Amino acid sequence: MKKKYDVILYGASGFTGKQTVAYFLKTAPASLKWAIAGRNQEKLSLVLRDLNIEPNRIDIIVADSQDSVAIDNMVRSTKVILSTAGPYRLYGENIIASSAKHGVDYVDITGETAFIRSMMDKYEAMAKKSGAKIIPFCGFDSIPSDIGVFALCNHIQKKFFSLTDSVKGAFTIKGGLNGGTLHSMITMMETGDWEKMKDPTLLNSGLLEGVNFLDDTFDIHLDKSLNRWLAPFVMGIINTRVVNRSAALFFKSKKPYGPNFSYSEYHNLGDWWNPISAFVMAKIQSGFNSFSQSPFVRSMMQKFGPAPSEGPSEITMNSGFFRLEMIGNAVGGQRATLTISENGDPGNRATVKFVCESALALALERDKLPGGKGLSGFLTPATGLGQVLIERLIVAGVKFDYN
Repeated sequence: MKKKYDVILYGASGFTGKQTVAYFLKTAPASLKWAIAGRNQEKLSLVLRDLNIEPNRIDIIVADSQDSVAIDNMVRSTKVILSTAGPYRLYGENIIASSAKHGVDYVDITGETAFIRSMMDKYEAMAKKSGAKIIPFCGFDSIPSDIGVFALCNHIQKKFFSLTDSVKGAFTIKGGLNGGTLHSMITMMETGDWEKMKDPTLLNSGLLEGVNFLDDTFDIHLDKSLNRWLAPFVMGIINTRVVNRSAALFFKSKKPYGPNFSYSEYHNLGDWWNPISAFVMAKIQSGFNSFSQSPFVRSMMQKFGPAPSEGPSEITMNSGFFRLEMIGNAVGGQRATLTISENGDPGNRATVKFVCESALALALERDKLPGGKGLSGFLTPATGLGQVLIERLIVAGVKFDYN
């Protein structure tokens, strides 16, 4: 059935959603048919006014995420849904369910792994039957980690004619926190999802072959290859689970990363002579993990953190950056590296670029994606978008440096 739209940006009046609208205005081809959507007509209209968009140039669709009929009507009108409306545990299910039912591709920026596992349990069979590609985790969580491992393992195979035994990732970041991310964290704590997220097999849903599932650690260590002190990365509890699912899916499709592949992730915090920053970060994370269920901790986060519609200033977002240094060990003992880097706040500028390019890949280059039209269901960025997304990100300014 012919669709009215190629992409609908849902949650467009939120802090991150408004940035996706600006990104599409700047980069989407003129031939692309797209619209913005959310639950409040006035706020959506204000987005267009703030961005100096002429009246009637972009359609506005009003659909409350709790109104399944309105969501169904919206989803059926498009090829791709891009959702930035979190927390997804509160606002995401009807959109995912409708996408799975009607064969509509879907991307989002969630890091809510426990919620996505529950969606997989409910709607995986439906999405496979309808042909929908459901690809969550297309923001800073977890594009660099997941696509980076995919790229480095391919590089090792081409360079050494070898599979990969393990990859270690170390992030250096500078940026700010938006209220949507904070509110999602609080929701995960309130619902008990945070405890479920501690399981390294959470997203694998029975897919256990080909992966060495590493437990989370709050230890620090001196990495001799980087000559830096490394602490656990706060988003590692999300990113490692996504990479684990990718590794298992590739193993099942007979394109394995390795026979027993493992991925670990860290925060690059201090030169060899100064472990203090890494030590402090590890203690903070360990304490936060222990007290995450405390109502007092949640109330303090709400009181002193940004509101759901707030985020960093333009100066903060423009001055931010991330660098992910990856070290891959081949099964044969050889070693290769990949550094992925991008200017701009990782949780805002980079996230917007990642999710928008993911949606555009689905809308414009679907036949080139891994598995073509035949691959459907709940996928990861690596298994669902793969090299097509890497090439789009490079054109968009993200750097991939191999050695």
